[in-house]
Amino acid sequence: MGLSVGASAVAISRIYLNYHTPKQVLAGCGAGIGCAFGWFLITAFLRTHGWIDWVLDLTVSTQLRLRDLVVSEDLAEAGWQKWEAKRKLKRRGHINSDPRSPKTD
Repeated sequence: MGLSVGASAVAISRIYLNYHTPKQVLAGCGAGIGCAFGWFLITAFLRTHGWIDWVLDLTVSTQLRLRDLVVSEDLAEAGWQKWEAKRKLKRRGHINSDPRSPKTD
């Protein structure tokens, strides 16, 4: 949403400063939206057909430490599970509730 507001502000400023006509700005917006949809479709196709995993398994990719930055796990759920695990350990007395005081076992 914030990126859309920023892009709109830039588009309006281009017209306001007489750098472009409204028709040129609309053509640029259309081209940007078209490129975004095209990129989404291409990467979705590559991901579903295993091409990205294949490229990431190449020796060159591992040497350059390339990785896929798409998060496949639900971060909210992972955070919740980690919190619950800590809470269970604390209830059993395995974790000291005050991190500043030394643990006595």
